[in-house]
Amino acid sequence: MVAYPVAYRFFFTFVIPVAFLTTNPAEALLERAELGWLTGAGLLALALLYASRTFWRFALRFYTSASS
Repeated sequence: MVAYPVAYRFFFTFVIPVAFLTTNPAEALLERAELGWLTGAGLLALALLYASRTFWRFALRFYTSASS
């Protein structure tokens, strides 16, 4: 990821997280990861988990069965 310009890094990291998903685990396994990135990744994962759970509960309130 370091080889890309800043605009590409932002695009691959936040818009299409391909570089984020492939680079961070590899760097963590090689013990070259920065603590800030790992902390941010963990917080992002927790925030997205909370958002998806909240949306799921919201959607269940309006669910009606298709078969009955």
